[in-house]
Amino acid sequence: MGRLPRYLAREYLKAFVATLLAVCSIYLVVDYVDRSKAYTGEGWQLAVLELYANKAVTVAYQLAPAALVLAAGLTAAGLRRRGEYTALRALAIGPLQLLRPLLLVGLVLAGGLSLLDEYVVGPASRRADEINTLRFRSWGDW
Repeated sequence: MGRLPRYLAREYLKAFVATLLAVCSIYLVVDYVDRSKAYTGEGWQLAVLELYANKAVTVAYQLAPAALVLAAGLTAAGLRRRGEYTALRALAIGPLQLLRPLLLVGLVLAGGLSLLDEYVVGPASRRADEINTLRFRSWGDW
């Protein structure tokens, strides 16, 4: 892999991670504010931390496909904003050559998401529901 594809892949990964963190943070903060009145009792702070750690895994999995698409747009917009797209076109590098690394990274991330669903997201989702139901007597999203 040459320098340009590595650069594009790195920019895409940075945009993906930043987008996913931002969107998940917003969701989790809003969810906490919405449900905070139900979090009471002795030792509720640790239970809420465990609950939201498990929810974060589930929410990140659910929002990752949107973050992949948004990150591709952000990467392309960044290339245009910095004038790199114009320079690459002047060097006769076409749009397909710029999209290939993004597609490759996107496919690898999508494959990783399917493995994550199988081994991490399912147990985390069950544990979040368990904490909500047994500890806080809240049915949550059921």
